[in-house]
Amino acid sequence: VEISLADDPTIKCEAEVKVNREKVVGFQCGYPEVTNVTAVLYSNGELCFEGTGDVLVCNEGEYPWFNYEGMEDNPINAVSFEEGVTPTNMNYWFENLETLTYVDKIPASVKTMVRTFANCINLKQAADWSDCTNLLNINEVYSECTALESACDLLPSTRTAYRAYAGCINLLTVPGSSAAEELTNASQMYAQCTNLVEAEVGPSVQNMSGMFMDCINLKSMPELPVTVQDASEAFANDVSLQDLTAIPVSVNKLTNMFYNCQLIHGE
Repeated sequence: VEISLADDPTIKCEAEVKVNREKVVGFQCGYPEVTNVTAVLYSNGELCFEGTGDVLVCNEGEYPWFNYEGMEDNPINAVSFEEGVTPTNMNYWFENLETLTYVDKIPASVKTMVRTFANCINLKQAADWSDCTNLLNINEVYSECTALESACDLLPSTRTAYRAYAGCINLLTVPGSSAAEELTNASQMYAQCTNLVEAEVGPSVQNMSGMFMDCINLKSMPELPVTVQDASEAFANDVSLQDLTAIPVSVNKLTNMFYNCQLIHGE
């Protein structure tokens, strides 16, 4: 197929797309009837969720696509969702899936994504969750995704994002957070993002303890909202940090807020 840039069709290239695929294995995972949804793994590496309705919840590490015959010969490279599949809970779905490189748009029905893609070390682009208007919990969703380069904006509904992008060493800028009106817990959200050069804090964050800890290339402290209460270790070990902003009067915890920030100056 020929792929061209939307804004400039003269910029184009040819790419080979695997359109021929055969079913390798299927995992029945519907809820309340397991037969309502099947996660089908095809020979091109795509795991496609097909059917209608919600998806069965399993314990961490126990989803059926983590253990099947022929895993080495038929790894999961991509994930897609048919229209009609409406999962509510995607906690741990693809945790530690090192072969994963692409994820389709997240279904609008999803409410929680704890560690969904944690340690997916070959995933460069975060999945589009813009339709998930009821997504509440993204704790550690992309934690230790060391290849991740960009992420979608945070959603107004999300309340907690503990270590959501911690250890994403190739993330240069944080996802837009101006609309994240419900987000209160951002503890260690971007800790160990060593290549981060721009930062932003949501308008309602209360707990930002360790939020930018060990971000060794961050030079400017972002504006803090008047809601912040805990800023302990927020910028600890940010050895490049120079320019500071005001600390709101609402802050009541700031232990080691600027620990080992060797270049800061001013007041």
